[in-house]
Amino acid sequence: MYPKTHFLFALLIAEVLVAFGLLSHALAFAAAFLAVLIDIDHYFVFFRKKKKLGFRAFWNYTAESDDRDQRAFIHHWPGFAAALLISAALFLVNTAAFLVFSVSYFSHMLLDYLPRTKRKKQRMRVFGFVMLMSVYEIMFVFALVVLLLLVNFL
Repeated sequence: MYPKTHFLFALLIAEVLVAFGLLSHALAFAAAFLAVLIDIDHYFVFFRKKKKLGFRAFWNYTAESDDRDQRAFIHHWPGFAAALLISAALFLVNTAAFLVFSVSYFSHMLLDYLPRTKRKKQRMRVFGFVMLMSVYEIMFVFALVVLLLLVNFL
């Protein structure tokens, strides 16, 4: 999934928690930002393999590559186990930090491990950045925006 999808999904979950009085809007935004930041491990793997620092080269490689080894431990079982332990520790110390961390990490992992369609993706190039999006992700992003508007304005 693309960063905007991770951001919007985490933001939606966090905004529902805001509606229940469990988080502030600022913390909801922080959770959404952290959900995107989790993918920084892709950049480290790219740098280790390609020895390049350019963000555009990284983005395009990640978007167009079939290389399934783009993820570090944070996206696999050891990272999941570590996240559970961190989550449990935060729960005991600070409820808001627990919610921000949990929404960020677990919403990200849920989207990353959803079954993906093998259908053709729409290829776009925006300012030199390649984007390959399935129709399903485009529809999902649209639904997330609509749901965010409903949560915040109803």
